[in-house]
Amino acid sequence: MNILLYDVGNKQHGIAYPLKVALEKLSITVDIFDWSRYLISTISKTSFLKPFDKYFISLSTHLINKNLIESTRNNKYDAIIVMRGDHIIKSTLLEIKNKSCVIINWNTDDIFNNLNSNKNILESFTIYDCHMSPRLNLQDDYISKGAKKFHKIDWYYRDDVIGNFDTQNYNNKDYDISFVGSWSHRRESILSHLNEFNLNVWGWGWKRKCINKSISNNVKGSHIPMTSALSIFNNSKVNINILTHENRDTSNIRNFEISSVSGFQICERSDYLVDLFKEDIEMVYFSETDELVDKCKFYLNNDSLREKIAKASYERVVQSKHSISDRAKEIVDLISSLK
Repeated sequence: MNILLYDVGNKQHGIAYPLKVALEKLSITVDIFDWSRYLISTISKTSFLKPFDKYFISLSTHLINKNLIESTRNNKYDAIIVMRGDHIIKSTLLEIKNKSCVIINWNTDDIFNNLNSNKNILESFTIYDCHMSPRLNLQDDYISKGAKKFHKIDWYYRDDVIGNFDTQNYNNKDYDISFVGSWSHRRESILSHLNEFNLNVWGWGWKRKCINKSISNNVKGSHIPMTSALSIFNNSKVNINILTHENRDTSNIRNFEISSVSGFQICERSDYLVDLFKEDIEMVYFSETDELVDKCKFYLNNDSLREKIAKASYERVVQSKHSISDRAKEIVDLISSLK
């Protein structure tokens, strides 16, 4: 089986690289079409032009579609998996489909949220043979909008890298409370209630947009590579995990990443998560900020209980087939069923 992955070809960001590694272990031939190569900042090899990529997006989109079509002409692929597909136009997908190739869209965001979608994604929506998403709560929306098939594929952890971390480290932690994620008004509002704690924050937008001085003074970094984020999860007594309501989150990848390195997390509660991770046994939840504050106090002062829950969360994730390798097997089976 030959598969083309359309995504950013970066080891630290995106799905393509770890998925390629996992698929190749199954004797699948995999190529990555890295669309970021066609951004003006990449073409010019000048990073300071990155803010100007959006002004040259028409040129980049033309180059992406032209070269994607050329790639499918030069190689016979059984399937193409498109991560999001912001820059792929409808006519390109139609031409690729003429080659009897299965085309799957994998979008981990809410595809119907204008903040996470665009004209190209929505116009091409019905062309895909299957849409994969971790958001089972959106299945009815997918079907009603004309999706040929919806396949719920859950989040994952990187089993190719967790071996680099001490998953038995429950005592020697560098941070009391940590949050890793991009800034939003809602996240700042929630974290502002943790001013009495030693809170550490990493993620896009916090240095530039955060108004709360107690938080902004404790922002440690903006762009965090995946392995650095895993190290933070592993070395924090408490990891805060806030769902994105505008994205209609019922879970997120942090639930699996934090657990995969034996990190302890207090996550915003959802019915889906409570079914997946037993409350106060495998994961701790909050609904209101007062509850979050109380639980931070409690678990910072109860090392043994915190460690017990972190260990149970780790065992739940690694024993329940949630690795990227497990997702690769699932995808191969899906492609076979679609051909």
